[in-house]
Amino acid sequence: AWHHVKPWHYFFTQAIPTVWFPLPVLLLVFFGPLRALLREDRRARVLLAWVGLVLLFFSISSGKREVYMFPALPMLALVVGALWARVRESTAAARTGVFFQGFLYLVSVALVGLGVTLRVAPDKLLRKAPDYAELIATLPVPLIAMGASLLVLLVLIRRQDLLVRLAATSLTLWAFVAVLVWPRVDPYRTPQEMMEQVEQKLPPSSELALLYFKEQFLLFSHRPLTHFSYLAPLEEQERNAWLWMREAPQRFLLVPTDAELSCFDVNKTVSLGEAHRREWVIYGAESLRARCEKPRRELRYVYRPETRGVLP
Repeated sequence: AWHHVKPWHYFFTQAIPTVWFPLPVLLLVFFGPLRALLREDRRARVLLAWVGLVLLFFSISSGKREVYMFPALPMLALVVGALWARVRESTAAARTGVFFQGFLYLVSVALVGLGVTLRVAPDKLLRKAPDYAELIATLPVPLIAMGASLLVLLVLIRRQDLLVRLAATSLTLWAFVAVLVWPRVDPYRTPQEMMEQVEQKLPPSSELALLYFKEQFLLFSHRPLTHFSYLAPLEEQERNAWLWMREAPQRFLLVPTDAELSCFDVNKTVSLGEAHRREWVIYGAESLRARCEKPRRELRYVYRPETRGVLP
């Protein structure tokens, strides 16, 4: 894998306990009834086998992300639903319901408290995450609204079945995240604004190439982009970029400042700000040094976006 390299046990020890919460907890609490369900119901065995095969398949790869597990989640939810139907009236189920109700109250209060803290004394938290200080400063109102709404919801549905309360809580939290949080996060997690700056600063007839970049830059590009083998060593990419820029005028190079270049003058650049916690600059013809070592192999590729109305 190129990115997101994780150990083989990543899904089981890190992803599932958090991303699939609270389903793993319910399976562990009612492990005995789960075994009985699997013995008696072939459909449950098939569904759980599907979950196991999906996790096994993606655990083999060195590259792992939480979204890879998604095909297994509906099947696991069906198993948990069948399990809960068996144990709903038990004493253990009642105690589990009380535990989760208290836990959800705690989450809602914590969200409100975090939002109030960011509003009243932001420095206490911003010092711990300086790279995201500007982003975190925009979150107090969404956090307070999310926590308060969740608290009201929990009071209104406190007598409903546990799975109903969990589903309503999940829906509420994700709705707030989708509407109020992610739009604020996008400028810090994607290069969309930076690629829009590129369009403003470069002439429409100019050409642009990338060094030491992430694939997201291709997704947000409005123009064709040249690169010099995504997996090639940086020095080889740089040497090919130097040749490419000398071949024609109006060619520019977009590079992060943490890329150590020897064929270009780093003092003759134009900064575009930060994306992915890295500062990015544009190199023009004036930044070319007189000489550069020849690459072992001349490589260049051109990506031509087809926006089809997706990008403005």
